[in-house]
Amino acid sequence: MSDAQSPVEVVVLLLGENMHVVKEDGSLANIQVSREWLSQEALQNVDGQVTVGLAECHDTKLDLSGKLRRRLCTMRVNVWSRDPLIRRKMVEEVMRVIRENRNNPGGSLAYLDVVSYRDLDRVDVKPFIYRTEFFLKSWVFENLGV
Repeated sequence: MSDAQSPVEVVVLLLGENMHVVKEDGSLANIQVSREWLSQEALQNVDGQVTVGLAECHDTKLDLSGKLRRRLCTMRVNVWSRDPLIRRKMVEEVMRVIRENRNNPGGSLAYLDVVSYRDLDRVDVKPFIYRTEFFLKSWVFENLGV
């Protein structure tokens, strides 16, 4: 992963390469990992979808010259499925992958961790769409002076 990748791209790659959800019958679930937004058509062809988007990013100077900087980025990761059991397993997998890779997530990210998560199920549609929203924090350190 190159340093030019955005934090969102790093998380999409990290989750896409490391998530393994096993269904009740022992087969692997078909999980799509992408940038935000939910594709309801995709949910008809896959067992679940994980979307990643940037919520906000704060840039902080770490020295007086402003050449050494830290960006604290908050990302929103949503887990979507039409099956509540698959959604629960996807939530466990997101937690596992992030925790196992928190100190070395890849790309330009120096640190990544889960801050919070909550269930936001859509019961106004049939069949229901089960959704869990995570908030992740990441650090990116940059040295602008060469």
